[in-house]
Amino acid sequence: MSVPKRWIGLALSIVASIAMYYHPVSWFSVPKRVIVLGGGVVGLQTAVDLLEAGYAVNLISKDLPGDIDLNYPSQQAAATWASDEPVVDVETKRWYEEGYKQWEVMSQGDEFHSAGVAKRPCFRYWENPPENLVKGGSSALWHSEGVSSFRILKSEELPSGVGFGTTFTTFCVNAPAYLDYLQSRILALGGTIKRATLPVDKGLEEGLKAARLLIADELAGSKDQPVYAYVNAMGMNAMRLADDKTLFPIRSQSIHIKGEAHKIADRIDANGIYYAIPRVGEGVTVLGGFMEVGNWNATINPELNRKILKGCKQLIPECLDDNGEFTILKEYVGLRPHRKVGPRVEIEQLKDKAEFGESIVVHNYGHGPGGFFKSVGASRKVVRLLNGFASDTETPSSSSKEQEVFEGFYRQGDHSKEEDV
Repeated sequence: MSVPKRWIGLALSIVASIAMYYHPVSWFSVPKRVIVLGGGVVGLQTAVDLLEAGYAVNLISKDLPGDIDLNYPSQQAAATWASDEPVVDVETKRWYEEGYKQWEVMSQGDEFHSAGVAKRPCFRYWENPPENLVKGGSSALWHSEGVSSFRILKSEELPSGVGFGTTFTTFCVNAPAYLDYLQSRILALGGTIKRATLPVDKGLEEGLKAARLLIADELAGSKDQPVYAYVNAMGMNAMRLADDKTLFPIRSQSIHIKGEAHKIADRIDANGIYYAIPRVGEGVTVLGGFMEVGNWNATINPELNRKILKGCKQLIPECLDDNGEFTILKEYVGLRPHRKVGPRVEIEQLKDKAEFGESIVVHNYGHGPGGFFKSVGASRKVVRLLNGFASDTETPSSSSKEQEVFEGFYRQGDHSKEEDV
């Protein structure tokens, strides 16, 4: 029995429509090439999402997974899903939710085992909680309805000296394993990764030109289209590259100790916050805290480390040795890129003075201490922005409203002058 040609044509048309809906840039056309600048968790995640959406991707970064550097905090990070904001806008809430859902999947699927995502209970304690928190309880915490097993701790469950506490189910991430996983995904999907230092002090146009020249040989031998867009995921270096004076560091010290804590825990006192987050599968727990706004100091402050160790003994006594002490493995300082008005995830069009014509740049930086879990939602927005730009749909800008954080989470640093780091 022969099938009428018009039925075949209709079937092919339906298949093509479905394909174009899910992969708007890759079907029946040459993939559009995007250069991602930056190899931290945000840059790596963005590259993965762009590749999965059908773009051809080249990633360029000075620092890559495995590196230890003051301005590459991803490697030594204590990655978890937890909110430092009592109130969030609609878009930020979406990023939190997308990160939580993605890590839920990754914590259970065998195919994601190497990514190092594990589900654990989280306990958060306030010594002197804000009045609205005490009165409002769960209603004062936007995330109370978006996570599993959330509840306010009873007074008899609170440690000595604590006035308020919560618990919920969340995720901890073995940061090195997670970065390695993203890097391997980029390569498996056909992307390329190049280690190189870009000239961040010469402005955005010169930085893009340098990036393009770095992959010129690859472009010359490629059948793909020339560079369609760039993604600026340069972290703290975006301050110079994009001349963003609203970007500043949040400095924190971390101590890696022997042993895996049974839970995620943090405590906010008059001096700030300190926390303990296990790296499941590595036999390590990351201790940290006292996050300082605008502090560029690259030197470890021994006094802060003593305070972190003292405070964390109450949080995770299961990791203490027979003498009641932690076994210290390594100590770090990291600078996390932050913006008071929130992360910058938006398109900028440049009339390039060089010979390359107009350049499309999608900025994706300024996520502060939430870079790991926010990277999921922010990177998906980058894909939507580029897809929308190609189809001339509206591309909204980032929020310009100043972010609110829980009182006591951050404190003003005493070394606010930028250093040559």
